Amino acid sequence: MKQKRWYLGVLLLVLLALLYLHYRQRQGGSPLAAGALVPYATQRDNSVIDGEVLLDLDDDVNEAELNQLQRRYGLRLRLNSRFSRGPRLYRATVADGRITRLLQRLRVDPSIENAERDTIYGIPPLERGLTPPDAVDGTDVNSPGFPNDPRYRHQWHLDQIGMRRAWPTGQGRGVIVAVIDTGVAFKDQGRFKAVPDLAGTEFVQGYDFVNDDEDALDDHGHGTHVAGTIAQTTHNKIGVAGIAFAAKIMPLKAGRGK
Repeated sequence: MKQKRWYLGVLLLVLLALLYLHYRQRQGGSPLAAGALVPYATQRDNSVIDGEVLLDLDDDVNEAELNQLQRRYGLRLRLNSRFSRGPRLYRATVADGRITRLLQRLRVDPSIENAERDTIYGIPPLERGLTPPDAVDGTDVNSPGFPNDPRYRHQWHLDQIGMRRAWPTGQGRGVIVAVIDTGVAFKDQGRFKAVPDLAGTEFVQGYDFVNDDEDALDDHGHGTHVAGTIAQTTHNKIGVAGIAFAAKIMPLKAGRGK
């Protein structure tokens, strides 16, 4: 009987915890919604580290010159990491009020190749509730139903890099992208079959460096996947969407499947 009450107590605590998380999520305060369990790089946009500057010194700067730099600019330089001694990469803590003027001086010093504020680059969080609408006819990238590719809803990474905002600005028209990979399944030939969702993508002459011919066809799949991410035929009610769907692909086969 005691063991049964123990199990019931644990079950009750779990249920209470789930109810609490559900309530916090409804209120917009779920730990998951707040990003508590999301890697740091996905939580924020580019962020400047307060008071930190990075210096890339000329590789020929010796210890005496390093000490002169520290005295000249009133800095206490420390190696950026244990791997930084060779390339002469240093960091320093500086009062925020000094940084702008100090960077101007550092960047014109002939013994310093570059000087920047320390910055963390990250991917902004996925916008909550951002899901593709129902497919509708039309080709206008500004239309509510664009793109109508049925599996676009699974391409969360395109929302993360802001493709809905980017597509009205450009779709890659006039650009040729060389895909150096395992080839691309862009046409039927012998045992090779074209991928239906690349039927509307334009290809230019490529080359197969593995077999030394001009038919850079894919016997693995990776190159086709990469080409599709770049310029998959989009808004055709098939498969997924491409980032620069108006770009042309040049397939260059440099590897093959096993």
